[in-house]
Amino acid sequence: MPRTEKVQLIAGTFDPADAKDILVTLINSKINFHHLKNFSSEERFGESCTSSKERIEQLKEARQKVIDILQAAADNNDKVIIDSVIKIKPRRMNIVLPDRDKKVQDVEEISL
Repeated sequence: MPRTEKVQLIAGTFDPADAKDILVTLINSKINFHHLKNFSSEERFGESCTSSKERIEQLKEARQKVIDILQAAADNNDKVIIDSVIKIKPRRMNIVLPDRDKKVQDVEEISL
């Protein structure tokens, strides 16, 4: 079974303004990734990437929730503790190649 690796992405105590900069920048980067993925799908295949459009909406909601939480902390003159760990686990998928008479190829998938 593939081993799950963990990477500590963010760890520490922050002023709400600094925490907002860090987290909103990260979320905006993910939103931008999905905008580009959707644009690529529209250009290449003439249709939107439904999963990216859905993820964009989820990320926008998460961004607003983060902003609200950090605003409340700022209003109370509190600092915030952020502990963010990323778990990475390889996952093999079988993909049927349409050009190759039902031949199957193993590839790795990365979820963002």
